[in-house]
Amino acid sequence: MHALFGDNSQQIADEYYPIYSSQMDRVGGSRGWPPYQRQQYDVGRSDKGHLLIGDANEAIDKILQLQELFGLTRFSAHMDVGGPSHKSLMKSIEIFGTKIAPKVREALKRV
Repeated sequence: MHALFGDNSQQIADEYYPIYSSQMDRVGGSRGWPPYQRQQYDVGRSDKGHLLIGDANEAIDKILQLQELFGLTRFSAHMDVGGPSHKSLMKSIEIFGTKIAPKVREALKRV
């Protein structure tokens, strides 16, 4: 999934939107897609959406929901879509490795 994690869900979403939408516009422009809209992004970030952009708790909940729905055995977070800053990317990787992955593993042991 396209993903980016931060300490504050709304803050990371707001900071990442211009970067992400710019990339979607570059890709979409060559495919005849209309410009990417904030509403698409927000729906994608929702609990039933295709994006995993927010804080650790939201990510844990969404990954576990997807695992239950699809029986996932692996999860891959594609965090560099659009080229977020190095600082933001390193923070995202840290949150994934220290907060999200351990909690998901712990929850799946109980299943």
